[in-house]
Amino acid sequence: MADVEKVTETLVNTSIENGKLDDFWGFSLHEAFRMAIKFYKDNEGKKTLDGMPYDDKVYLSALTKQVSHGPLAQQHDLPDIGFLDMFGHDRRKVWSSLADISSNDARRKFIHKLTQTIPVFAPFMVAHQKEKEEQERQRQKKEEAERLRIEEEKRKKEEEEQRRNKELEEQREAAERAKQEQDQQKQQIMAALNAQTHAQFQQYAAQQYPGNQEQQAILISQLQEQHYQQYMKLYLQQQQQSQQQPQTVEQQQLAETSEKVNELKEGDSESTGSEDNISEASLPRIVEASLWTRPQLIEFKDQIKRDPESVLTVGRGEVVTVRVPTHEEGAYVFWEFATDYYDLGFGVFFEWTDSTNEQQVSVQVGESSEEESDEEGGDLERGGHVDDRPPMDEIVPVYRRDCHTEVHAGSHRYPGRGVYLLKFDNSYSLWRSKTLYYRVYYTR
Repeated sequence: MADVEKVTETLVNTSIENGKLDDFWGFSLHEAFRMAIKFYKDNEGKKTLDGMPYDDKVYLSALTKQVSHGPLAQQHDLPDIGFLDMFGHDRRKVWSSLADISSNDARRKFIHKLTQTIPVFAPFMVAHQKEKEEQERQRQKKEEAERLRIEEEKRKKEEEEQRRNKELEEQREAAERAKQEQDQQKQQIMAALNAQTHAQFQQYAAQQYPGNQEQQAILISQLQEQHYQQYMKLYLQQQQQSQQQPQTVEQQQLAETSEKVNELKEGDSESTGSEDNISEASLPRIVEASLWTRPQLIEFKDQIKRDPESVLTVGRGEVVTVRVPTHEEGAYVFWEFATDYYDLGFGVFFEWTDSTNEQQVSVQVGESSEEESDEEGGDLERGGHVDDRPPMDEIVPVYRRDCHTEVHAGSHRYPGRGVYLLKFDNSYSLWRSKTLYYRVYYTR
């Protein structure tokens, strides 16, 4: 026991240099202490600790008590030690001799004593130091790889964002250029169309709103916009048809030749006809008609009702043809029409004939356009007479018009002397007759 007291006194009086003891193989004090405790417990009872002196074991055990409980003098509820527990009595004496040293100093003393007494403890700590350094290196390497990955993703994201913004900017600029080109093209087309129809629309507006320049200007602007929309719709339809039916160069040349032949109206130059009829080969080219609509349906009907002759009934299955001869002082023909409740077919044709013998507008009623043609032309196979009718051009094809919802109107420049045929076709209706309101006139 005297030896234990002597060792304890010597250790307590030993000066602990904190600066030298705080370097624990790269570990903090608490980490090194936990590793030392684990090492001690794992090897307790094994050959590794067999050579450790009894007093050192007592001292190390007392240091653990100082770390976990603090100074012995501050403990008031400790259990009594058994009479035969020599290790417990010795440990409590050493613990008491530690006095008030701090828990950190106790940890330092524990590590220092274990290093001095157990030779394999230092290599154990060095091995864990290397493992820690390797783990740290791997951690730093992983962090660096993650940092580079994040930076690469950020760079790619910025590049993608810049590329997307550039594409959007290019698309926006292209859309603006396309819109500007479209607006410019629209202005050019409308300027060309307006140059052709300005006189017609101006005369028409003057008749609709006499003396009201403001209303005339509004009506002319509406008619010009409708004329442009109709022109573009027809143009797009022609483009679609040409795309759906691609032609070779020879076919295109053949088609162009056929068009020229149709335009020139080359027929049988040796056929005989009426002296008043104009030769088909000498017929001029027909210009396109101008078509538009306006919503003043009730107002239009009220005006037409004042003239009973301008209100017709187109019976079921009938075709009413209004013959309008050209006027010597006229340059354009205008027409307007509407119906009650139901639509009606409408088309315009031009008959090349001497209109001096036909001065007034007349109305003809037939079952259908085909029957009229058969009756007038006859049947050559059955010995009918030869077709000596004057040549005819289609100005506006016959289509069903929603003339019960808005007023349909149009005009056409005289191609020469002849008779306009305004056909109101109800041949498709088997049950309903249609009430027609129409007006036709010429302008200079």
